[in-house]
Amino acid sequence: MFNIKNFSEKILGTDICEIGLTTRTRNCLRQNDVKTVRDLVNAWQSGEIQYYRNVGPATKQEITDILLNLSGNTTTKTQTLHEARKLLKQQIAAHEQELQKLRAQLNLLDQGNNNK
Repeated sequence: MFNIKNFSEKILGTDICEIGLTTRTRNCLRQNDVKTVRDLVNAWQSGEIQYYRNVGPATKQEITDILLNLSGNTTTKTQTLHEARKLLKQQIAAHEQELQKLRAQLNLLDQGNNNK
């Protein structure tokens, strides 16, 4: 999700205390020897972060939001949800069309059985 190439060297060298993380998240990261944004991105890329104690969904979302912001990616959670909702609506529409075709076929079969 995060590529270290998307971050400037200045950002990568920034201490995690300076990027707006909550105290709880900072403490959790510090306990796992994550001191800089570079350490954080590396821990995220390697998947190591999922094994850190006290890193649950809320903490992962906080880290994701911070890293998205720091990487210059302006996609917000709201935009991501909007895109997901749009895709689901398209999929529903496609399934509804297929369902209408199946209902028409079923009606033809029912009419054929009624004529016998």
